Amino acid sequence: MYVLMTQKVTQLSNVAFGGDWSENLLEQFETTTVLKVLREAVETCQEEDPRGQSLLDAIEHLKSSIDKGEDLANGLLKALDKADPVQRQKEALRYLELIERHSGGRYR
Repeated sequence: MYVLMTQKVTQLSNVAFGGDWSENLLEQFETTTVLKVLREAVETCQEEDPRGQSLLDAIEHLKSSIDKGEDLANGLLKALDKADPVQRQKEALRYLELIERHSGGRYR
């Protein structure tokens, strides 16, 4: 995820004219990327442990980007620790929905 965001920043830095539209594009890209990583983690958590570097990067971004991000991120990580695969996915999905709700649309 970090590599993708770095590439996008590099691409946008080559823009010759001003305006905050490029910053909005970057924020939208980051938001889309974070949500994609979180969704993938929730979808696959019954079969495999999704806690790789991409998820950890997304969690760190979440913590600093939305209100209650720290609590929601910690809740999601705790849900991914559950031993029962069905309960793990059910609880992780609940936290993903909370993240979407608390983000005020930022992570939709």
